[in-house]
Amino acid sequence: METKKNKTTEEAQVENLRLMGELDSFSFAIIDCSIVKVKEYLENQNYDYRITYENIDIEKKYFDTMYLQPIKGTAKGLFYNPDIASNLTIVLGNGRGSWGTLCNNISANLLVNNIQITINNENLDNIINQIVIYDGKEITRAVQGLLGDDDKMEFVQNGVPVWFENIDYYKKRKIIDRINKTILIEYAYKLGIDLTSNDLFKAKGKSLYVELYG
Repeated sequence: METKKNKTTEEAQVENLRLMGELDSFSFAIIDCSIVKVKEYLENQNYDYRITYENIDIEKKYFDTMYLQPIKGTAKGLFYNPDIASNLTIVLGNGRGSWGTLCNNISANLLVNNIQITINNENLDNIINQIVIYDGKEITRAVQGLLGDDDKMEFVQNGVPVWFENIDYYKKRKIIDRINKTILIEYAYKLGIDLTSNDLFKAKGKSLYVELYG
């Protein structure tokens, strides 16, 4: 994946921007390939779905019809190459984590990595901040901070740390400080996705809108 220079935690603060300033929750995936490859894969599957491939206003489509919307029988997803990192495909969907399995299937077929990130503000009743890496065969790395059944924060990690992680964060006393919104913004930036950019939702070329039924 495209890399960028390190961005400090302070530089990654975006409380004044819509994405992290106004959104309590944001989940997305990064697939290490072009939208054309994803389209070719989906068109050759036997899923019960409808695919639209066209120029899409990603921000409007996502926030008007998908953001934080429950599945209710139809899973909706947007796949696009962002203008800020056009060699990658970003996946947005309704329902938290609802597109993880499909992203893994795409990665397995195309033999590419995908990285799934979930960001939540601390004021939510059900906090989960996580990053999960799938290499096309298996989950190779997962780091999670989540609110347990006893309403206490838990920190869980599996696999070997990768190049963009700062493992010093994981040694902090407060669990909420080990993996949180600011840290995940920093990790995404190192992967080539600047969540602070006003161009985050600008697609380069055509995008895919997918509705999965059943």
